[in-house]
Amino acid sequence: MTTRPLERRDLPILEAIYNELDLQFIDGFPKSLEEAHVVVDESDRPFMLAGVKMVPELVMICDQRPHLAVRLEGITLLHRALREKLHKRGFKEAVSFVSPRFGSSFVSVMVKKFGWKRAWEAFRVT
Repeated sequence: MTTRPLERRDLPILEAIYNELDLQFIDGFPKSLEEAHVVVDESDRPFMLAGVKMVPELVMICDQRPHLAVRLEGITLLHRALREKLHKRGFKEAVSFVSPRFGSSFVSVMVKKFGWKRAWEAFRVT
């Protein structure tokens, strides 16, 4: 077993593995990863892929003193402005990490009001 850079010939094998796992990435099978590498078996057949997908991270700082309705209107304005800017730059998605401090009610509002989708559990890799 060894690792090597991803090669075009690996894609059908890895796409079949992706389809078996039913991962449902937002853009489907990731065909444009940076620094993509595969782990291959003794016959040079890939069975694992990892690479870098550049996705914008949304960061927000919000004073908690204004009334909730005021904060929600502010979030609405920011959401529209940033979504438009990101779409113009070709991004189809962004991520936002919500502190547990804000609780599930904040997340529920974001899901209902803006169509945010709950994603997989996140880990910080250093």
